[in-house]
Amino acid sequence: MADASDYIDFVLKNPKAADELLNEAETKINALSSFPDKFPLVDDPLLASWGIRFTLAKNYLIFYTVSDENQQVTVVRFLYQKRNITVRPRTLHFQQSP
Repeated sequence: MADASDYIDFVLKNPKAADELLNEAETKINALSSFPDKFPLVDDPLLASWGIRFTLAKNYLIFYTVSDENQQVTVVRFLYQKRNITVRPRTLHFQQSP
């Protein structure tokens, strides 16, 4: 998340958007404590077997797992939504922007 925020802040020169992204990501991640299984597993069978789920924060995907023992959420990846990735979450389809 810090890399994405730094890119928006320092490369795109938009500190307000960077702060908004961090605030929304933090809100989404904190909300997972109430109902961590709310969002779907990723579509990739291997990653789904590891219990990797996803949610959105602005234009970013937050990939996370939930511990069976104590329902603890661990964020495993934070990616720009339009990035051309091999593993595609259910109901979301990405293509590289021109």
